[in-house]
Amino acid sequence: MAKHFSDYETTSKKGQIIMVSLPEEKKKLKCAVYTRKSTEENLERDYNSLDAQRESAENFIASQKMNGWELLPEHYDDGGFSGGNTERPALKRLLAEVEAGRIDVIVIYKLDRLSRSLLDFMKLVEFFEAHNTSIVSVTQQINTSTSAGRMMINILMTFAQFEREVVAERIRTSVAGAKRRGKYCGGTLVLGYDVDVKNRQLVVNKGEALIIRHIFRRYCEIGSARDVALEMNNEGHKPKSWITRKGKVHNSREFTTGHIYRMLNNPIYIGKVSHKDMTYPGEQEAIVDEETWQKTQRLLSVNTRAETGTRNSIENPLKGLLKCGYCGGSMTMTYTKKGNRRYLYMQCVKDSKRVERTCPLRYIAFGDIEDVVLQQLGAVFRTPTLMAQAFEAVRKIQETEGESIHVSRAEIAEAFNSIKGFWEELFPAEKHRLMHLLIEKIIVKNDLMQMELKTCGMSSLVSELNVITEGE
Repeated sequence: MAKHFSDYETTSKKGQIIMVSLPEEKKKLKCAVYTRKSTEENLERDYNSLDAQRESAENFIASQKMNGWELLPEHYDDGGFSGGNTERPALKRLLAEVEAGRIDVIVIYKLDRLSRSLLDFMKLVEFFEAHNTSIVSVTQQINTSTSAGRMMINILMTFAQFEREVVAERIRTSVAGAKRRGKYCGGTLVLGYDVDVKNRQLVVNKGEALIIRHIFRRYCEIGSARDVALEMNNEGHKPKSWITRKGKVHNSREFTTGHIYRMLNNPIYIGKVSHKDMTYPGEQEAIVDEETWQKTQRLLSVNTRAETGTRNSIENPLKGLLKCGYCGGSMTMTYTKKGNRRYLYMQCVKDSKRVERTCPLRYIAFGDIEDVVLQQLGAVFRTPTLMAQAFEAVRKIQETEGESIHVSRAEIAEAFNSIKGFWEELFPAEKHRLMHLLIEKIIVKNDLMQMELKTCGMSSLVSELNVITEGE
């Protein structure tokens, strides 16, 4: 753009006029500093790692003052957050400010402060580029506003990813080796033991050990994890509560069947440690004796085979379609036996896992549900519009294949009217396939059932009817 005369200083020297251009005012660049530390250790100090990162970034911004850089007063500090993901409060605030166009440059001490994941980092870079925001690393002298800077970031992040994978592999190898030697390697603390932090060992909690022995003994006596959990809750016992090194509190709740099963299957209670599919002698003292452990495992094995055999022996064509109208969860099949006869029922899965049943939906006879579903499907099929659509679909299929039409409207209507008899002739796998072809879901309550059909299921059903008709 052309300059005006007033844009210049003029001086006189030996009768000559010298025009000197005044320096243009630099565009102001709003700079934000982002800091991160994976652990909360030492953050309570007056001068911690986040302060050190921010000081270095502020000094760098001050050195760029002649280029128009200005430090924003807001702090974006994530203390105690991993760089392996982007679920960080300060980072989310920073991204919102970038999206609003209030930040031009993000200054970080080191690239991995922004992210330790190559994929997440590249997504962040793309986001910043889309909003005309640059990233500057103080210690690595990289600026994403230049093509060379973007290339260097890709190279550095690739090597950083490789380094993390190598470190992770070393850690996995180290943990496997430590467990082979019976060492405690951290993880969820279990009822019955406390941690000797100094020696990194598990020590028996005598009070909790009595509860563990009682749980094993009672299961061997009654053979029901649900009943054992109910007894524990009635007696006022609770699962383990503890505080992590980061200060996160894990509060105990009521016992569930899951708690009991995990305890009964945990070899830690006989003085062993497990790693993947292997167990090794551990350094911790055993709480349960070997005889009780073996008796428990035999009983668990018998109960598991019985439950698995029950599930595998019952064919349920509505599996995955039935939903509890009160809890919103799935419904599962169970049965009772009277003599040689077996009666099938459906029950709420969520309620079946609770120690004390709270769902209003108890047991509903499977035969009743099946009859209602078939009646409703038959009613839907017999509507004039649907039968006309079915006939038209069959006609188009046959025309496409060059065959003469030999299925009449009356034959289709008769097939739909006799759906119950048609159903009885199907194999279990065919019943399952047909139901999942037509039905999206079925919501069940004690006095109500709602069925949602698939809009695309009818055309597939017509194709099946055409095949069946050809075979007759």
